[in-house]
Amino acid sequence: MSVPKILSLILLVCSFIACKKNDSAETKTINGIVVKFPSRQPIPGVKVYLISKGLTFISNSDSNHWQIRYSDTVTKIPVLLIDSVISDASGKFSFSYVLKKDPIEGYDPTYRTAIYDPNLIRVYTGVVNTTPVDTILTDIPSFFRLNMHKVLLPNSNDTLFEQRNYSFLSTPYEVTWLSFRNAQVGQNNSSIFDTYSYNVSNKVRIEWRYYRNGLQQSGQQVVNLIPNDTTKVDIYY
Repeated sequence: MSVPKILSLILLVCSFIACKKNDSAETKTINGIVVKFPSRQPIPGVKVYLISKGLTFISNSDSNHWQIRYSDTVTKIPVLLIDSVISDASGKFSFSYVLKKDPIEGYDPTYRTAIYDPNLIRVYTGVVNTTPVDTILTDIPSFFRLNMHKVLLPNSNDTLFEQRNYSFLSTPYEVTWLSFRNAQVGQNNSSIFDTYSYNVSNKVRIEWRYYRNGLQQSGQQVVNLIPNDTTKVDIYY
């Protein structure tokens, strides 16, 4: 083989290795801002996490696929914490990270931002953010407490079905309902305690049915939620 051909082959191999190296070490950036909802006032000093979805598939001996969720061993949060920063005086933050391939599936994990703050709750309006800036809408947590009190003595045949439907602005022009269901058997009473953003959801519709060898009682009502506070409802059956 002639010298020019050998040099060309070496250059081709080196360029291939360099391309692969750059591809595997691609750096991405996420720029964002933490704001109050609905005023959009920036909030400084909020700890923002960069997380990955942390999902992979592992095959067992029978070739069945099991979905395994990674979790952070310190915080017990069911995702992988990649990094964290504090929002600056203007509420802004930024992450730079290197894409990593899943060792089994070979795809890039999905990276996103999150907050885990007892004094703040992230608000999702249902409107997709199409800007290059990741805007984190936050609100003071609001609470809804529902107490179902049984008047008669408890019985093993008692069954209570209960559903809470929160109003939710899915688009600027459409309101839908987000449902949570619960059921108890043979219970004397129960207490359900929800955390939800009432600037997005301002009312809840409660539906319930009580059975003891057949339907004994049922009811439904709509409750207006108190913003940034605790709304309490007591139902006796």
